[in-house]
Amino acid sequence: HIRLHHADKARADFLGVAVGEHEKRVGRLACAGGEHVARVRARYDGLASCRAAHLVVGIGASAGGLAAFQQFLGAMPAKSGMTFVLIQHLDPTHASLTAELLGRHTAMRVVQVERATPVEADHVYVIPPHRYLSIGGDVLRLSVPGERRGLRMPIDHFLQSLAEDQQERA
Repeated sequence: HIRLHHADKARADFLGVAVGEHEKRVGRLACAGGEHVARVRARYDGLASCRAAHLVVGIGASAGGLAAFQQFLGAMPAKSGMTFVLIQHLDPTHASLTAELLGRHTAMRVVQVERATPVEADHVYVIPPHRYLSIGGDVLRLSVPGERRGLRMPIDHFLQSLAEDQQERA
């Protein structure tokens, strides 16, 4: 949960909710005992360590999601320590101005991915038209969709690779 009107607290809210929820579960399960406590404690420890780790945040939107991206980036501090990867459904036959338009709303560097790109903290990466984007070993990679027309799922494609690659840091 990120409060867009409290930009200074955005990172703390983002991380605090995830960790806080697991902290509550640890307390509840500790009373019940058993194997679940150890699993939840291990998950909580992993989330707590994310506070110091470089996080990669993937966000997807439909073609009309530009305003939401602009509002979100405008509310984020320039030095959050996080990397943002924005996946938008784009017309495959037109050039995209997404990076330029988003760059006007944040002090973070906004880059349209054109080749294999190592991710850096306090950067925003956007997908180009007619490409899928994935991440592996902290490197963003482009591929051409297998489907010539019809159903394309660039958001699902990226988020699945993000979860596999970054695990607790996603």
